[in-house]
Amino acid sequence: MTSEKWKMEYVDYLFHGQIGKANEIKRCNFPSKLYRFEKVEINRLETLRNNKLYVSHSVGFDDPYDAKGYFWNEQELREFFSDKIKNRADKYYKEIIECIKNWFELCWIGCFTEDINNFPMWYYYADRYKGFCVEYDFSNLNADNQFQQALKPVIYLNRKFNLTKTLETAFNPDKISKGEMPAYYWLHTIGNLIKDESWEFEKEWRYIGFDDEFNKTGKNIDLPVKPSHIYCGKDMDNSNIDKLHDIAKELECECTVISITDHTNQKFIV
Repeated sequence: MTSEKWKMEYVDYLFHGQIGKANEIKRCNFPSKLYRFEKVEINRLETLRNNKLYVSHSVGFDDPYDAKGYFWNEQELREFFSDKIKNRADKYYKEIIECIKNWFELCWIGCFTEDINNFPMWYYYADRYKGFCVEYDFSNLNADNQFQQALKPVIYLNRKFNLTKTLETAFNPDKISKGEMPAYYWLHTIGNLIKDESWEFEKEWRYIGFDDEFNKTGKNIDLPVKPSHIYCGKDMDNSNIDKLHDIAKELECECTVISITDHTNQKFIV
Protein backbone atom coordinates (compact mmCIF):
# COMPACT_ATOMS: atom_id res chain seq x y z
CA MET A 1 0.00 0.00 0.00
CA THR A 2 1.72 3.13 -1.18
CA SER A 3 -0.74 5.92 -0.38
CA GLU A 4 0.05 8.38 2.40
CA LYS A 5 -0.75 7.29 5.94
CA TRP A 6 -3.58 9.79 6.34
CA LYS A 7 -5.35 8.44 3.28
CA MET A 8 -5.31 4.94 4.72
CA GLU A 9 -6.74 6.23 7.98
CA TYR A 10 -9.34 8.13 5.98
CA VAL A 11 -10.41 5.14 3.92
CA ASP A 12 -10.46 2.90 7.00
CA TYR A 13 -12.98 5.21 8.70
CA LEU A 14 -14.95 5.49 5.46
CA PHE A 15 -15.15 1.75 4.93
CA HIS A 16 -16.40 1.30 8.49
CA GLY A 17 -19.11 3.90 8.04
CA GLN A 18 -17.53 6.47 10.38
CA ILE A 19 -18.18 9.37 8.04
CA GLY A 20 -17.60 12.18 10.55
CA LYS A 21 -14.09 11.00 11.43
CA ALA A 22 -13.28 10.39 7.77
CA ASN A 23 -14.31 13.93 6.82
CA GLU A 24 -12.32 15.40 9.71
CA ILE A 25 -9.14 13.70 8.50
CA LYS A 26 -9.84 14.78 4.93
CA ARG A 27 -10.29 18.43 5.88
CA CYS A 28 -7.02 18.42 7.84
CA ASN A 29 -5.20 17.25 4.71
CA PHE A 30 -7.16 19.05 2.02
CA PRO A 31 -4.87 20.61 -0.66
CA SER A 32 -4.70 24.39 -0.84
CA LYS A 33 -5.26 24.12 -4.61
CA LEU A 34 -6.66 21.54 -7.00
CA TYR A 35 -6.09 21.49 -10.76
CA ARG A 36 -8.00 20.26 -13.80
CA PHE A 37 -6.25 19.61 -17.12
CA GLU A 38 -8.18 20.15 -20.35
CA LYS A 39 -7.85 20.06 -24.12
CA VAL A 40 -8.91 23.12 -26.13
CA GLU A 41 -12.34 22.21 -27.45
CA ILE A 42 -15.42 24.42 -27.87
CA ASN A 43 -17.52 22.54 -25.33
CA ARG A 44 -14.72 22.57 -22.74
CA LEU A 45 -14.14 26.29 -23.19
CA GLU A 46 -17.85 26.98 -22.74
CA THR A 47 -17.95 24.79 -19.63
CA LEU A 48 -15.08 26.82 -18.21
CA ARG A 49 -16.65 30.15 -19.22
CA ASN A 50 -19.91 29.18 -17.45
CA ASN A 51 -17.98 28.08 -14.35
CA LYS A 52 -19.20 24.51 -14.63
CA LEU A 53 -17.61 21.10 -14.09
CA TYR A 54 -18.13 18.28 -16.58
CA VAL A 55 -18.84 14.97 -14.84
CA SER A 56 -19.35 11.52 -16.33
CA HIS A 57 -19.56 7.84 -15.44
CA SER A 58 -16.41 5.80 -14.79
CA VAL A 59 -17.43 3.21 -17.40
CA GLY A 60 -16.23 5.64 -20.05
CA PHE A 61 -12.81 6.34 -18.47
CA ASP A 62 -9.47 5.39 -20.02
CA ASP A 63 -8.65 2.85 -17.31
CA PRO A 64 -10.79 -0.29 -17.88
CA TYR A 65 -10.18 -1.21 -14.23
CA ASP A 66 -11.61 2.05 -12.90
CA ALA A 67 -14.44 1.54 -10.39
CA LYS A 68 -13.34 -2.08 -9.98
CA GLY A 69 -10.87 -1.77 -7.10
CA TYR A 70 -12.89 -3.83 -4.63
CA PHE A 71 -14.03 -7.38 -3.92
CA TRP A 72 -16.09 -9.24 -1.35
CA ASN A 73 -16.27 -12.78 -0.01
CA GLU A 74 -19.57 -14.11 -1.33
CA GLN A 75 -19.68 -17.12 0.98
CA GLU A 76 -19.04 -15.00 4.08
CA LEU A 77 -21.71 -12.49 3.06
CA ARG A 78 -24.28 -15.19 2.36
CA GLU A 79 -23.58 -16.83 5.72
CA PHE A 80 -23.89 -13.48 7.48
CA PHE A 81 -27.28 -12.76 5.92
CA SER A 82 -28.45 -16.35 6.47
CA ASP A 83 -27.92 -15.90 10.19
CA LYS A 84 -30.13 -12.80 10.08
CA ILE A 85 -32.89 -13.69 7.62
CA LYS A 86 -32.77 -17.43 6.90
CA ASN A 87 -35.58 -17.74 4.38
CA ARG A 88 -34.82 -14.62 2.35
CA ALA A 89 -31.03 -14.55 2.50
CA ASP A 90 -30.39 -15.58 -1.10
CA LYS A 91 -32.82 -13.04 -2.54
CA TYR A 92 -31.55 -10.34 -0.19
CA TYR A 93 -27.93 -10.98 -1.23
CA LYS A 94 -28.75 -10.76 -4.95
CA GLU A 95 -30.71 -7.53 -4.45
CA ILE A 96 -28.01 -5.67 -2.56
CA ILE A 97 -25.21 -6.81 -4.89
CA GLU A 98 -27.14 -5.55 -7.92
CA CYS A 99 -27.80 -2.29 -6.09
CA ILE A 100 -24.11 -1.87 -5.19
CA LYS A 101 -22.93 -2.47 -8.74
CA ASN A 102 -25.36 0.13 -10.06
CA TRP A 103 -24.25 2.65 -7.44
CA PHE A 104 -20.59 2.19 -8.24
CA GLU A 105 -20.96 2.32 -12.01
CA LEU A 106 -23.50 5.14 -12.26
CA CYS A 107 -21.78 7.75 -10.10
CA TRP A 108 -21.03 11.15 -11.61
CA ILE A 109 -17.29 11.80 -11.41
CA GLY A 110 -15.19 14.92 -12.01
CA CYS A 111 -11.41 14.62 -11.76
CA PHE A 112 -8.75 16.95 -10.31
CA THR A 113 -5.11 16.65 -9.33
CA GLU A 114 -2.98 18.16 -6.56
CA ASP A 115 -0.03 19.00 -8.80
CA ILE A 116 0.28 21.47 -11.66
CA ASN A 117 3.87 20.30 -12.28
CA ASN A 118 2.58 16.97 -13.48
CA PHE A 119 4.13 16.40 -16.88
CA PRO A 120 2.25 13.20 -17.80
CA MET A 121 -0.99 15.10 -17.11
CA TRP A 122 0.12 18.02 -19.25
CA TYR A 123 1.09 15.63 -22.04
CA TYR A 124 -1.96 13.37 -22.02
CA TYR A 125 -4.89 15.32 -20.61
CA ALA A 126 -3.83 18.76 -21.86
CA ASP A 127 -3.08 17.66 -25.42
CA ARG A 128 0.72 17.59 -25.27
CA TYR A 129 1.05 21.08 -23.73
CA LYS A 130 -1.36 22.57 -26.27
CA GLY A 131 -4.22 22.54 -23.75
CA PHE A 132 -4.71 24.29 -20.43
CA CYS A 133 -4.94 23.75 -16.70
CA VAL A 134 -7.47 25.40 -14.38
CA GLU A 135 -6.63 26.09 -10.74
CA TYR A 136 -9.32 26.02 -8.03
CA ASP A 137 -9.24 26.74 -4.31
CA PHE A 138 -11.88 24.63 -2.56
CA SER A 139 -10.09 24.64 0.79
CA ASN A 140 -12.16 27.47 2.27
CA LEU A 141 -15.54 25.87 1.64
CA ASN A 142 -17.50 25.07 4.79
CA ALA A 143 -17.50 21.50 6.05
CA ASP A 144 -21.22 21.20 5.31
CA ASN A 145 -20.83 22.41 1.72
CA GLN A 146 -22.18 19.67 -0.54
CA PHE A 147 -19.46 20.05 -3.17
CA GLN A 148 -16.71 19.99 -0.56
CA GLN A 149 -18.16 16.83 0.95
CA ALA A 150 -18.24 15.20 -2.48
CA LEU A 151 -14.51 15.84 -3.09
CA LYS A 152 -12.49 12.81 -2.03
CA PRO A 153 -8.90 11.61 -2.47
CA VAL A 154 -8.23 8.63 -4.69
CA ILE A 155 -6.58 5.76 -2.82
CA TYR A 156 -3.84 3.89 -4.69
CA LEU A 157 -3.31 0.24 -3.71
CA ASN A 158 -1.38 -2.73 -5.04
CA ARG A 159 -4.42 -4.99 -4.64
CA LYS A 160 -8.19 -4.67 -4.44
CA PHE A 161 -9.88 -3.62 -1.20
CA ASN A 162 -11.97 -6.15 0.74
CA LEU A 163 -15.51 -4.80 1.08
CA THR A 164 -17.02 -7.78 2.90
CA LYS A 165 -17.22 -6.25 6.40
CA THR A 166 -18.32 -2.92 4.96
CA LEU A 167 -21.28 -4.55 3.21
CA GLU A 168 -22.20 -6.44 6.37
CA THR A 169 -22.26 -3.15 8.28
CA ALA A 170 -24.15 -1.22 5.62
CA PHE A 171 -26.85 -3.83 5.00
CA ASN A 172 -27.24 -5.46 8.41
CA PRO A 173 -30.90 -6.61 8.36
CA ASP A 174 -31.14 -6.40 12.17
CA LYS A 175 -30.42 -2.69 12.22
CA ILE A 176 -32.58 -1.95 9.18
CA SER A 177 -35.58 -3.81 10.65
CA LYS A 178 -35.24 -1.72 13.84
CA GLY A 179 -35.25 1.49 11.86
CA GLU A 180 -31.54 2.04 12.49
CA MET A 181 -30.75 2.86 8.89
CA PRO A 182 -26.97 2.71 8.41
CA ALA A 183 -25.45 5.66 6.58
CA TYR A 184 -24.94 3.68 3.38
CA TYR A 185 -25.60 6.74 1.24
CA TRP A 186 -21.80 7.09 1.17
CA LEU A 187 -21.32 3.56 -0.16
CA HIS A 188 -21.65 4.62 -3.80
CA THR A 189 -18.35 6.50 -3.54
CA ILE A 190 -16.20 3.59 -2.42
CA GLY A 191 -15.84 1.77 -5.71
CA ASN A 192 -14.68 4.97 -7.38
CA LEU A 193 -11.92 5.81 -4.90
CA ILE A 194 -9.69 2.74 -5.22
CA LYS A 195 -7.24 2.61 -8.12
CA ASP A 196 -4.18 0.53 -8.90
CA GLU A 197 -0.94 2.02 -7.59
CA SER A 198 0.41 2.44 -11.14
CA TRP A 199 -1.86 5.53 -11.39
CA GLU A 200 -0.43 7.14 -8.27
CA PHE A 201 1.45 9.76 -10.29
CA GLU A 202 -1.89 11.47 -10.99
CA LYS A 203 -2.38 12.48 -7.31
CA GLU A 204 -6.07 12.53 -8.08
CA TRP A 205 -9.04 13.92 -6.18
CA ARG A 206 -12.56 13.19 -7.35
CA TYR A 207 -15.91 14.86 -7.11
CA ILE A 208 -18.28 11.91 -6.71
CA GLY A 209 -22.03 12.42 -6.92
CA PHE A 210 -25.05 10.28 -7.61
CA ASP A 211 -28.56 10.86 -8.93
CA ASP A 212 -31.17 9.21 -11.15
CA GLU A 213 -30.01 10.54 -14.53
CA PHE A 214 -28.75 7.12 -15.59
CA ASN A 215 -29.05 7.49 -19.37
CA LYS A 216 -26.66 10.38 -19.86
CA THR A 217 -23.00 9.90 -20.71
CA GLY A 218 -22.05 13.18 -19.01
CA LYS A 219 -23.34 16.53 -17.80
CA ASN A 220 -22.22 19.88 -16.42
CA ILE A 221 -22.71 20.84 -12.77
CA ASP A 222 -22.24 24.17 -10.99
CA LEU A 223 -18.98 24.92 -9.22
CA PRO A 224 -19.10 26.65 -5.81
CA VAL A 225 -16.01 28.78 -6.53
CA LYS A 226 -14.51 30.47 -9.56
CA PRO A 227 -11.09 29.50 -10.91
CA SER A 228 -8.19 31.27 -9.23
CA HIS A 229 -5.84 30.86 -12.21
CA ILE A 230 -5.85 29.52 -15.78
CA TYR A 231 -2.55 28.16 -17.11
CA CYS A 232 -2.08 27.84 -20.87
CA GLY A 233 0.23 25.11 -22.14
CA LYS A 234 3.60 26.16 -23.50
CA ASP A 235 2.68 24.95 -27.01
CA MET A 236 -0.80 26.47 -27.17
CA ASP A 237 -1.35 28.55 -30.31
CA ASN A 238 -1.88 32.28 -29.96
CA SER A 239 -5.54 32.29 -30.98
CA ASN A 240 -6.38 29.87 -28.17
CA ILE A 241 -4.30 31.87 -25.70
CA ASP A 242 -6.43 34.89 -26.59
CA LYS A 243 -9.60 32.87 -25.98
CA LEU A 244 -8.39 31.78 -22.55
CA HIS A 245 -7.41 35.35 -21.65
CA ASP A 246 -10.93 36.53 -22.58
CA ILE A 247 -12.50 33.81 -20.42
CA ALA A 248 -10.17 34.67 -17.54
CA LYS A 249 -11.32 38.30 -17.68
CA GLU A 250 -14.94 37.20 -17.46
CA LEU A 251 -14.14 34.93 -14.53
CA GLU A 252 -11.93 37.57 -12.90
CA CYS A 253 -8.92 35.30 -12.53
CA GLU A 254 -5.32 35.29 -13.73
CA CYS A 255 -4.25 33.70 -16.97
CA THR A 256 -0.63 32.93 -17.84
CA VAL A 257 1.29 30.77 -20.28
CA ILE A 258 3.61 28.24 -18.69
CA SER A 259 7.19 27.89 -19.82
CA ILE A 260 9.84 25.29 -19.13
CA THR A 261 12.63 26.97 -17.20
CA ASP A 262 16.33 26.98 -18.08
CA HIS A 263 19.42 26.41 -15.90
CA THR A 264 18.87 29.64 -13.96
CA ASN A 265 15.71 28.43 -12.19
CA GLN A 266 15.25 25.48 -9.84
CA LYS A 267 11.57 25.08 -10.73
CA PHE A 268 10.49 23.09 -13.79
CA ILE A 269 7.52 25.34 -14.67
CA VAL A 270 6.88 29.07 -14.20
